[in-house]
Amino acid sequence: MTLLLDNRLAPITSTIIFFEAEVGNTVTAFLEWQIPIQNKRGVSFDQSHLQGNLEGMFKSLLPLTSVERRRFLFFPTRSAWTAFFDNGHQGTDASTYICKPLNCRALRITAVPHTKRDGKGRYGAVIFSLYGPESNGPTNLVRSVYAANDGGEWVFNATGTKQSFEQEDKYSSPQIRDRFTLEMLEHYLRVLGVQAFEEQFYLCEKGGEFLEKEGPSAPRLQEFSLEEAQAKF
Repeated sequence: MTLLLDNRLAPITSTIIFFEAEVGNTVTAFLEWQIPIQNKRGVSFDQSHLQGNLEGMFKSLLPLTSVERRRFLFFPTRSAWTAFFDNGHQGTDASTYICKPLNCRALRITAVPHTKRDGKGRYGAVIFSLYGPESNGPTNLVRSVYAANDGGEWVFNATGTKQSFEQEDKYSSPQIRDRFTLEMLEHYLRVLGVQAFEEQFYLCEKGGEFLEKEGPSAPRLQEFSLEEAQAKF
C-alpha cells in the first residue's frame, strides 16, 4: 500500500486530522478557539491563501518545531471533509475540540510503517480515531482502533462505539500487528468518504489556508528541517 506522496514528507503526513466541515468554517472555528489563548501571550495569527502543488504547500510548514506548533495548513478535499496539518516535528497533533462548535465529525489518523531495525527507523503505528460533536468526555471520542509498536512490543486496542464498517473479525488475529493494518485503515476511511493517501483527493487547484503565529515563541522551542526530523527516525 502506498502512503501519501510515497511517505517522503513524513512526519508531516504521518498523522492527518479531518473535519467534516467546509474549510472557511473550520479555519474560523480554529481561530475562535486559539486567539483568546494566544493573545494572552502576545501571539497573533497571520492568514494567507496558498496555491501550488501538494508537496510545495506541505513544505510551507517548514521548519518543523518542537514544544510549540507555529504553522497550520487547512486543505479542501474532494469530499465534505477538510484536511488539517501542522508543523510539529513528530507530526500533526492538534486537538479535535473544534468538532463541537462546528457540530461535525472529526477523524484523526496515523499511518506509520514499522521500519525499526538496529536502532534506526520508526516504530509502526496504525490509528483510527473518530470524534463527534456530542459530549463524550473532554475529547468527544466516538471510536478508536489502533495497533502500534510501543517501544518493541505490539499493542492493540479498540474502544468506544463500534462502527458498522469495521472488520471486527480481524481484531482477534494471532499476530497483534495484523489486528489493525494500513489496508484496514484505508478501508475504514473510504467508507467515510476519505481517500487520505491519494494526492488527487486534495484540491490543490483551490489552494489551502495557511496560518502562522506571529509573536513570542515558547521557551526551549527548537526548529528542524525535514531532513533533521527524518534523521531522528
